[in-house]
Amino acid sequence: MRVLAVCNEWISDKGGIPQFNRDLCIALALRGEQVTVLLEQINEPDLAEASKYGLSMHTSIARTYTPDMILGHIHPATIDPALEKSVKHPSAVYVAFVHTDAADIERARGYDPPRSGLKEKIRVTHDQAEKADVVYGVGPRLHKTAQKILDEVGAEREARRIDPGFRHDMQTGVIEKSLSGSQQVMILGRPDFTAKGHDIVANAVAGMPDVRLMFRGAADSKKAKRRLQRQTGIGAEQFEVRGYTTNFGDIQNDLSESSVVVMPSRAEGYGMVALDATGRATPVLVSDQSGFAEHLRQSYSEHADKMIVPITGDVESDIEAWREAINRVLTDPGATEAARALRDEMIELDNWGRAVEDLRTVYNEFHRGIQADTDQDDEYRLAVQEQQVESLNELTGGEVLSLQE
Repeated sequence: MRVLAVCNEWISDKGGIPQFNRDLCIALALRGEQVTVLLEQINEPDLAEASKYGLSMHTSIARTYTPDMILGHIHPATIDPALEKSVKHPSAVYVAFVHTDAADIERARGYDPPRSGLKEKIRVTHDQAEKADVVYGVGPRLHKTAQKILDEVGAEREARRIDPGFRHDMQTGVIEKSLSGSQQVMILGRPDFTAKGHDIVANAVAGMPDVRLMFRGAADSKKAKRRLQRQTGIGAEQFEVRGYTTNFGDIQNDLSESSVVVMPSRAEGYGMVALDATGRATPVLVSDQSGFAEHLRQSYSEHADKMIVPITGDVESDIEAWREAINRVLTDPGATEAARALRDEMIELDNWGRAVEDLRTVYNEFHRGIQADTDQDDEYRLAVQEQQVESLNELTGGEVLSLQE
């Protein structure tokens, strides 16, 4: 199967879409598919990684190239792969992935009524979904979002679901966490005191004198630190802000240093941050308003109760609930072992392998459908021709031979 994956960047600080695209492309390549990646820009490290996994990477595609499948991402800021399909490759199956719910994020940010830009975001995402032959939601929460979008545009088809797996460059070794002295709570991602709920955890840690908070992912560390102090009750000596990095080795080191990773989102389509931490066997606490939490409940139910913390909208209540949950993990000598057990279960389930098999199913079903349509067209043309022959036979006294003779 020749796969063309369309994305803005290979590695980015602007969210989880490039990470998802990268890992899915690698998963396809490792399982024998021919993967070409179309990007807006490419650098030397991108090309080196492409070579490592047997990927082809370009900023433009020759018209002679004919993919069987085009992968794209439904988001207002991404390249529209429907253009590649309609202009150059009309016979390819166009598969699109839903990564966010714009209305859900707007609500979590406290905009009531929503900002004027929300309507345009919804229009763009609906347009992208309508053009796709197949639409996937990433995880259970966004699977429902994807189906809602398809229903709203009048597309009479079912959304599919894809559950992401671990990064392919994830090192699965574990460094044991200390249960004495100052302990570290980690937030991975750009500081966000609205939708991501980082204010909740900062205020929770402020009431825990032996605990430090570490952010990894700020574009401007000094600015983020000033904002954190200004908008929460945490003292400067109790937290650290580290800048964004594309070096996943640095992030793995951060995860190994941390006692627990938290994802207190007021709205989270899935939560790749929690997946990264789990891959490193670092204990994780996640909001019940996340797709990752729903995934835990459905597929890893024995771990769910200890990992999921409610977000109610009552800030003081939420701060207390997260403080209690963090303290529970920090004082549990079996927390790392439980995290390791969850990681091993996820490795065994092989979500990327399952995703590749489902995409192969999509490809086979789509092209069987094309062949069936072609066969029906051929049958229709033959029936019309036979009818024309019969009419001529009536007029000529049977001198015209049947098409079957």
